[in-house]
Amino acid sequence: MSGAPDHPVSVPASPGEVLALLRTGAAETRADIARVTGLARSTESQRVDALIAHGFLTEEPDGGSTDGRPPRRLRLRTREHSVAGVDLGASHCWVALLEHALSPRQVDRVLAGAVR
Repeated sequence: MSGAPDHPVSVPASPGEVLALLRTGAAETRADIARVTGLARSTESQRVDALIAHGFLTEEPDGGSTDGRPPRRLRLRTREHSVAGVDLGASHCWVALLEHALSPRQVDRVLAGAVR
Protein backbone atom coordinates (compact mmCIF):
# COMPACT_ATOMS: atom_id res chain seq x y z
CA MET A 1 0.00 0.00 0.00
CA SER A 2 1.50 3.34 -1.02
CA GLY A 3 -0.31 5.37 1.65
CA ALA A 4 -1.83 7.64 -1.01
CA PRO A 5 -5.54 8.39 -0.70
CA ASP A 6 -7.81 6.00 -2.62
CA HIS A 7 -10.26 8.81 -3.50
CA PRO A 8 -8.43 12.13 -3.64
CA VAL A 9 -10.07 14.68 -1.38
CA SER A 10 -8.63 18.15 -1.04
CA VAL A 11 -6.80 18.19 2.28
CA PRO A 12 -7.75 19.28 4.82
CA ALA A 13 -11.05 17.45 4.52
CA SER A 14 -13.84 19.47 6.08
CA PRO A 15 -16.31 17.88 8.49
CA GLY A 16 -18.83 18.02 5.62
CA GLU A 17 -16.49 16.03 3.38
CA VAL A 18 -16.03 13.47 6.18
CA LEU A 19 -19.83 13.15 6.45
CA ALA A 20 -20.06 12.71 2.68
CA LEU A 21 -17.50 9.87 2.78
CA LEU A 22 -19.57 8.09 5.42
CA ARG A 23 -22.89 8.76 3.67
CA THR A 24 -21.65 7.35 0.36
CA GLY A 25 -19.95 4.34 1.95
CA ALA A 26 -16.46 5.41 0.85
CA ALA A 27 -15.42 5.19 4.52
CA GLU A 28 -16.79 3.32 7.54
CA THR A 29 -14.06 3.70 10.17
CA ARG A 30 -11.62 6.33 11.39
CA ALA A 31 -8.83 4.45 9.61
CA ASP A 32 -10.83 4.56 6.35
CA ILE A 33 -11.23 8.33 6.65
CA ALA A 34 -7.50 8.83 7.23
CA ARG A 35 -6.64 6.54 4.31
CA VAL A 36 -9.12 8.07 1.85
CA THR A 37 -8.45 11.72 2.72
CA GLY A 38 -4.75 11.55 3.51
CA LEU A 39 -5.42 13.35 6.80
CA ALA A 40 -3.10 12.79 9.75
CA ARG A 41 -4.66 10.60 12.46
CA SER A 42 -4.79 13.58 14.84
CA THR A 43 -6.66 15.72 12.27
CA GLU A 44 -9.03 12.90 11.39
CA SER A 45 -9.72 12.41 15.11
CA GLN A 46 -10.51 16.11 15.53
CA ARG A 47 -13.01 15.98 12.65
CA VAL A 48 -14.71 12.78 13.83
CA ASP A 49 -14.76 13.79 17.51
CA ALA A 50 -16.40 17.13 16.59
CA LEU A 51 -19.03 15.36 14.47
CA ILE A 52 -19.77 12.96 17.35
CA ALA A 53 -19.94 15.83 19.86
CA HIS A 54 -22.42 17.70 17.63
CA GLY A 55 -24.61 14.60 17.29
CA PHE A 56 -24.02 13.85 13.61
CA LEU A 57 -22.24 10.50 14.14
CA THR A 58 -22.12 7.56 16.51
CA GLU A 59 -19.28 5.10 16.88
CA GLU A 60 -20.19 1.45 17.38
CA PRO A 61 -18.07 -1.67 17.96
CA ASP A 62 -17.92 -3.88 14.89
CA GLY A 63 -16.82 -7.10 16.57
CA GLY A 64 -15.06 -8.27 13.41
CA SER A 65 -11.51 -8.28 14.73
CA THR A 66 -9.72 -11.52 15.50
CA ASP A 67 -6.56 -9.87 16.82
CA GLY A 68 -6.22 -6.77 18.96
CA ARG A 69 -8.81 -4.06 19.35
CA PRO A 70 -11.97 -4.55 17.27
CA PRO A 71 -12.65 -1.87 14.67
CA ARG A 72 -15.34 0.68 15.49
CA ARG A 73 -17.79 1.62 12.74
CA LEU A 74 -18.96 5.18 12.31
CA ARG A 75 -22.68 5.62 11.63
CA LEU A 76 -24.66 8.68 10.63
CA ARG A 77 -27.31 9.75 13.15
CA THR A 78 -30.13 10.48 10.75
CA ARG A 79 -33.20 10.15 12.97
CA GLU A 80 -32.56 13.46 14.72
CA HIS A 81 -31.58 15.45 11.63
CA SER A 82 -33.56 16.75 8.70
CA VAL A 83 -32.80 19.04 5.80
CA ALA A 84 -35.23 21.63 4.47
CA GLY A 85 -35.18 22.53 0.78
CA VAL A 86 -36.85 25.72 -0.39
CA ASP A 87 -37.29 26.99 -3.96
CA LEU A 88 -38.65 30.52 -4.14
CA GLY A 89 -39.68 31.89 -7.50
CA ALA A 90 -41.70 34.84 -8.77
CA SER A 91 -44.90 32.80 -8.74
CA HIS A 92 -44.14 29.71 -6.67
CA CYS A 93 -42.69 28.42 -3.42
CA TRP A 94 -41.71 24.76 -3.07
CA VAL A 95 -40.75 23.39 0.34
CA ALA A 96 -39.54 19.90 1.17
CA LEU A 97 -38.42 18.44 4.48
CA LEU A 98 -36.05 15.54 3.99
CA GLU A 99 -34.22 13.07 6.16
CA HIS A 100 -30.50 13.77 6.20
CA ALA A 101 -29.46 10.46 4.58
CA LEU A 102 -31.65 10.55 1.46
CA SER A 103 -29.87 10.04 -1.82
CA PRO A 104 -30.26 12.66 -4.59
CA ARG A 105 -32.75 10.43 -6.48
CA GLN A 106 -34.95 10.21 -3.42
CA VAL A 107 -34.70 13.94 -2.91
CA ASP A 108 -35.95 14.51 -6.48
CA ARG A 109 -38.99 12.30 -5.84
CA VAL A 110 -39.79 14.07 -2.57
CA LEU A 111 -39.42 17.48 -4.21
CA ALA A 112 -41.62 16.43 -7.14
CA GLY A 113 -44.36 15.44 -4.69
CA ALA A 114 -44.07 18.55 -2.50
CA VAL A 115 -47.16 20.58 -1.69
CA ARG A 116 -47.65 23.59 -3.97
